[in-house]
Amino acid sequence: MQRTCSLAIFVFVVVVSLVQGVEARAASAEPAAPAEEPSPAVQPVQPLPPPVPPPVSTPPPARLLRKPPPIGQLKNGFILAVQGTLVVTLIADPRIGNLFIPSVQAGLGVGYKLDRVMMAVGLEFGSTTQTSTSSDTGEVQQSTNSAFLIVPGVQVAVLRSADRKVELLGSARFGFGRTVSDMMAQDPNISVSPFSFMYEVGPGVRYWAHPHFAFAITAGFRGDYRFIREVNEMTGVVTETGVGSNGLFGAIGIIGTF
Repeated sequence: MQRTCSLAIFVFVVVVSLVQGVEARAASAEPAAPAEEPSPAVQPVQPLPPPVPPPVSTPPPARLLRKPPPIGQLKNGFILAVQGTLVVTLIADPRIGNLFIPSVQAGLGVGYKLDRVMMAVGLEFGSTTQTSTSSDTGEVQQSTNSAFLIVPGVQVAVLRSADRKVELLGSARFGFGRTVSDMMAQDPNISVSPFSFMYEVGPGVRYWAHPHFAFAITAGFRGDYRFIREVNEMTGVVTETGVGSNGLFGAIGIIGTF
């Protein structure tokens, strides 16, 4: 009985040893599983930086800023001018004393404006009626003198406002032409050659209501001179007469530039 138990134990030990050897060989034949790599640490999500604003240009200092000049008026251009003139002439005559004779002149001119300088050539017509009474006989005499003149002139803006609308100017005009008087000889045998000369000098003010349109007021001194040469073709007698007068004038003009 004891032999039987010992044999059974021996067989059990041998079987267990065989089983363990088979399991060991099977385990060594299987490939080893790859070692798991440690998972990287989860990084927190960083917010995107705000967009870079576009560069802002820094304006230059106020003293470097240059404002465009206001228009006010055209700098250069052709001009058309209409003018009316009131002339008060002083005539000193020892026979009848001092006379103040008013007269009205009207003119039309064309020219060119070059910034501050305005040059024009115009036509002027004026008529003067003079009435005198003789202290001896009481006879009343009336004479009418009409003048047709070609008048070149220049105006220069000496001072100008910041908006270029108001100007203080200096004006000068000179006229040459012909005088017609009812006191001239009516004899057909006498040829008459009349000649007239005038000048005007004075300051003025000009206002530009529009870049193409302005009003001007001028005033100053004026002189008118008439020279008449009469030749009697029958006798050959030559008579020359010269009359001059000085006075004050005031004129209003309208100017258009184009």
